[in-house]
Amino acid sequence: MEVLSLMLEHLPVIHPDLYSRGKDFIKLEPHTHFDGEELSTNLQKTGMHPLDLAARLVQEDLVIMLPADNKQEGWWLAAGSVAFPSRWSLKEKFMKTMDSIHAPVPFYKEQLRSPTNNFFDLMARDEIFSRRNWSLHDNPSLRQGGTESSNEKTTIPITAENAGERLWLRVERQTLRKLKESDAILFTIRIHLRPLKQIANIEGVADRISKALSALPPEMQTYKQTNTFANSVQAYLDQF
Repeated sequence: MEVLSLMLEHLPVIHPDLYSRGKDFIKLEPHTHFDGEELSTNLQKTGMHPLDLAARLVQEDLVIMLPADNKQEGWWLAAGSVAFPSRWSLKEKFMKTMDSIHAPVPFYKEQLRSPTNNFFDLMARDEIFSRRNWSLHDNPSLRQGGTESSNEKTTIPITAENAGERLWLRVERQTLRKLKESDAILFTIRIHLRPLKQIANIEGVADRISKALSALPPEMQTYKQTNTFANSVQAYLDQF
């Protein structure tokens, strides 16, 4: 409810061209490729979960983390509305701690566990922090739950000649905000997806991706699933 209340107050003020609010509704105004929609804010009448309604108002996925309690040791995933995961399942991560959620991430336990948990503990309320996380995918679907088949052309190997056509740069813009009333942390994820060929021509981008890819340790290459085509991508980017 705290997340929904913040959005209902914020969105019509900051983006009056996109949102308008009445007594018991919020209207999403029409724009390119969208006909508009009116959603009831009377949750007693509709029975909709407040986080569900909040997530329908914005392009970001929403996750709520709660601090340690008598049932959980450390920050844990208490609620979420995730339409566009990047190779993970909300159902599998639900009610797990940060440490359990990130257990598959290389070097998390050794290098990131303590700084991450300390950062969560010490976050100032109502400040918004952001970061970006990137990966290369051979499937352009926004929803990557980890069970989808790869691009239909996967029988054809990814090479330096076809990498631009076959791969997409997927960037998650993530934000973190500790809420004032509940002390919960709102974690948001917005997906940006572009074909590799579309961005490689932008000045400096090919070089940055190439350096980022070559800097990944083998364990991270495997985790990000770039190990099978990393050499081909490097060769493709070298053309620019």
